[in-house]
Amino acid sequence: MKRIVCLIVVMAFLIASLAWTQETGRVIRAQMFVLEDAQGRRGATLKMSRSGTGLFLYDANGNIRVVLSVLEKTNSYGLPNLTLCDEQERPRITLQVNEEELGFRFDDGNAKKRIMITLDNDGPMLILYDEKETMRASLALIRGIPEPILMLFDADGNWTGGVPYTSIAP
Repeated sequence: MKRIVCLIVVMAFLIASLAWTQETGRVIRAQMFVLEDAQGRRGATLKMSRSGTGLFLYDANGNIRVVLSVLEKTNSYGLPNLTLCDEQERPRITLQVNEEELGFRFDDGNAKKRIMITLDNDGPMLILYDEKETMRASLALIRGIPEPILMLFDADGNWTGGVPYTSIAP
């Protein structure tokens, strides 16, 4: 709780500093800001790099737990990304937005993609993956198709069937 209060106080200070610099015409410039507690433990980092801008939040053990970033177009889509990590800093939940779709990705404890939820101009889709990251099932609502579509795949990712069969048969 102390860390959260400390983060809030520092963020308020940064916002007040930005307001003060605008009033006085002064500018604070840096490639990285590091927020530490009185013992020197890192709580947050705000930094710029070749790949983009990121805010990294750390737990009491110094592990990255939250990443809020905007990646450059050359590396991704140049749009926002939010990642929640486990105690070993492995991404577990990622929200990513690009020019064409919004997507949630849920990874297991072995950093394997297990669930994707996407929303694009054609509609929403839920995709389930096995422990080898092979697509095993998907459920979609696609514009222009009146009924939901369920597709099933075998362990090798080969299409095995779905509902309604007539709308999606290869």
